[in-house]
Amino acid sequence: MTKLNKEQTTKTLTVVLNEVLKASKQADKRASQDINRLIENILPFLPTLQNNITMEGVRGAVYDLVDYNSSDEKMKSSSFEMRVGRAIKRALQIHFKMSVYENADGSIKFENSVDQLGNSIKVVDANDNELKKLGTVAYKDGNLFLPSNALEPKVQKEIKGAKTTVKNTDSTLVPLSSKLVDSAFNEANPSASRKVKSAVQTDNTSEMIKLLSEYLTVKIKAKSSLTCKYGQDFKKLEALLDQYFTQRSTLEVNENEQDQHIITANLKDTKIA
Repeated sequence: MTKLNKEQTTKTLTVVLNEVLKASKQADKRASQDINRLIENILPFLPTLQNNITMEGVRGAVYDLVDYNSSDEKMKSSSFEMRVGRAIKRALQIHFKMSVYENADGSIKFENSVDQLGNSIKVVDANDNELKKLGTVAYKDGNLFLPSNALEPKVQKEIKGAKTTVKNTDSTLVPLSSKLVDSAFNEANPSASRKVKSAVQTDNTSEMIKLLSEYLTVKIKAKSSLTCKYGQDFKKLEALLDQYFTQRSTLEVNENEQDQHIITANLKDTKIA
């Protein structure tokens, strides 16, 4: 890969982004090709971001290069965002030299093996024991690869008619599926996927409202201060609710007065035949 300076790198990536953005609004047949081009051009761009080489940091910088605003409905292109998102993930996995490590129980885990400055990271278990690195991700023609024995350290082999678990010695590079790339990225970069995880958590708002209602009902019946595990929290919430409804009542009065002024003005302008 030819080494370019910061200005050339940014200019080249901007050209590619504009082409991909335009193409994404026409057809999805070029998606793989576009993602590959983006990876090739995002990789040399990453060092220019210094300490902001994160999923959100890179996405923001890339969008800024083409003045792309995802909240602008006229500009929004889900296809473009998909291409950029997948390219950034793969570029980060290459940049941080994502590797496979073996846990004490024989299972595997994905972790980045270098930090933003390129320094090696010591990957340890809960007991601070260093884990064995089985393999590091390789990149070629838009695909990510890992050795077969890194993805599956032990395999079943039939010896004299009996199936036995043995060490996998096959180091053939295996292309990673999109699903595996995503799950590996999320495991190696938990903070990047935290927002997504929180979005799918169970909504317990109804349960909270029910709990508050029960508390207030008991308090009203008791006609006195009530002591309970969440008493102080409920008191704060009561004060906020009181403040909210007071403010809401004021707003409603103002809105009603404003509506009345509008109605009166309209009646004045209305000509009766």
